[in-house]
Amino acid sequence: MRALAVATLLALSPLAQAIECGATVSGDLRLDRDLVCAGDRPALTVTGRGARIDLNGFSLRGDGRGTGILVQDAAGVVLQGEGRIEGFATGVEGLRAPRLAVRDLAFAGLDSGVLLHNSAAAEVSGNRFEAITAHAVSAKALPYAEFLGESGEHRLVDNTIQGAGFGLHLCGWDSGGSLIEGNRLSDIGQIGLLIEDGADDNRIQGNQIERSGVVAIALRGSSENAIRDNQLLGGRVGISLVPESGPGCVSRGMAEVAGNRIEDNLIADHNRPFAFGQTRPRGPIGPNRLRGNVIADAGEPLAAVERYPAR
Repeated sequence: MRALAVATLLALSPLAQAIECGATVSGDLRLDRDLVCAGDRPALTVTGRGARIDLNGFSLRGDGRGTGILVQDAAGVVLQGEGRIEGFATGVEGLRAPRLAVRDLAFAGLDSGVLLHNSAAAEVSGNRFEAITAHAVSAKALPYAEFLGESGEHRLVDNTIQGAGFGLHLCGWDSGGSLIEGNRLSDIGQIGLLIEDGADDNRIQGNQIERSGVVAIALRGSSENAIRDNQLLGGRVGISLVPESGPGCVSRGMAEVAGNRIEDNLIADHNRPFAFGQTRPRGPIGPNRLRGNVIADAGEPLAAVERYPAR
């Protein structure tokens, strides 16, 4: 019986394997050492359905270009193993990669951490991001790369982001229906949580955002969201609602901001706890429900948006 148990464990946990930069992986992989890679090509490209990539505590390091791990046209891939991805333009990219899971990894010194392009039902959980120039995590429904019309229903949970231009980002109507919960963000240059271009019907709850440069949570052309029990601590604007959309993602046309339920949040030490408005006339605001929010040490309680940062 014991021999059977050991054999089963070995079958579930692939042995560490030697692999080189630029490899294409179609099955399970467990790293046996750090990989230091240069150039524009991905360090690893994963194409195998259901492949499990275990960094096994090791690092992928780049020279400022390329992608650490590209998962392309493969469903159900899992990236895990408490490893580190640093020094690339992009840490992980999922391209038409439904049900991609990125768990318990560290990302540092990147332009972008995790980019999800037309990759439905992704899970990004338990990761740590630091020194990210642009987006820590961005999920987009792109008009030129649709995958069965599905890009949403993501789970972005329990991540730590310290120092990024943008924290968590959903873009396009197919990126809606997602859960953003239990994340801790600090020192965000622009926007902590940016939900835009028709990414509707999301649950945003139990997150903590400290020191956001422009807005802690921004709804830009996004409706029917539940924003509850978040702590927004320090910054210019706590929550903004802007009826505007851009050309970068698949949207449903009119960029309204309506039916949002903003309840029981703590908004402390912001110049403006709430901002409503637009940089150009595009769509209507409301009705939205604001109830039970606690505002502390604020400047103007409500204000119009004067300027919106570029994405």
